[in-house]
Amino acid sequence: MLSGSERWAIGIGLALSNCALSALGFTLQRKSHLLHQKDAANRSLTSDENEPGPAERSCQLMWVIGVILYISASVPDVVSYAMVPQVVCSTMSCFRLVLVTVLAHFFLNEQLQRREFLAMTSCVIGTFLCLAFGPKLPESERVAEAGDLYHPEVYSYLIVGIASLLFLLLLEHSDALGLPSLSNTAHYLILPITTGLAFGIEKVFNTEIGFLHLPADFAGLLKQPQWMAMAAAICALGLTDLYLNLRGAQKMPVQVFIPGAFAFATSLQFLQSVFVFGELKDMDTKDAVLAMIGACASLAGAIGLQTEHLKQSWTNQHEFALVPQASESSSEESDATLSKHQSPSAVTSPPLRFLESSSVEIP
Repeated sequence: MLSGSERWAIGIGLALSNCALSALGFTLQRKSHLLHQKDAANRSLTSDENEPGPAERSCQLMWVIGVILYISASVPDVVSYAMVPQVVCSTMSCFRLVLVTVLAHFFLNEQLQRREFLAMTSCVIGTFLCLAFGPKLPESERVAEAGDLYHPEVYSYLIVGIASLLFLLLLEHSDALGLPSLSNTAHYLILPITTGLAFGIEKVFNTEIGFLHLPADFAGLLKQPQWMAMAAAICALGLTDLYLNLRGAQKMPVQVFIPGAFAFATSLQFLQSVFVFGELKDMDTKDAVLAMIGACASLAGAIGLQTEHLKQSWTNQHEFALVPQASESSSEESDATLSKHQSPSAVTSPPLRFLESSSVEIP
């Protein structure tokens, strides 16, 4: 039986592993994409344009490794939410963007701007405050009674949350249902909120499952249908979140969808940690205030990083589109300039869960 401090250390380690794996996986995908562009430009100048060379095969291998690392990062993410308070895990997810930015600077040769540095500083300091003063785990293990939830507030919250999610999904798919279509403004508001809500409800199940006894074998699973139901809900909401991320990439500008969905999802998790799970109620007032200040600073820094990355990418793409293609050499130089300065967030798949979270680049 693990003590509270041991569970805390393991949970934080898993959260850091999730950040490292997802950031490294994303960087490898991005690197393979840039190398693929360079290789394609070189082959266009030769006669063997349709023959994949060693460089292209190397790009594909790098992309596969990046995808595997990114998908594998979801395992420590799920386990960490079951072991560590939700406000701490959500703050750690903001810190992931700092790692992505640092790796992009050193391995993708992307330059850091002053605003990005300030956003990274805010995110790092906020994460430190939340870890230092945030809620800790009690030494005694907290386990729900058989057939019950540890936090009674979860029942009413899930009823309202799931009903709201279904209603928003119906609104978002009103065209397919033969209902009057919504305006673009309405879609731009509904889709990020729906995505963030699906992610937030998933983390409610993810946190609450940590208060249930883990079945020892398959027979134990059959005797605890509640654990199986929660695990199924986590998978179903995870797939819903992935679908909404992909839909957002198709229906909305990326620079609008990504920060909006991420901000709503993380803010919702902060509210859930306070009002649903009561993670701050037994804390000293000073520690609780410092923890929430840290969480908000980390969120503000993460949003600042995403917004700055996407703004730079959007500007680079439009400037590139306006460059006249006078010759093959000038076109190649423009491609190289675009690849050098393009941001790691400039992908069609947003980062909530699979970024992040949901960003798999295909060379």
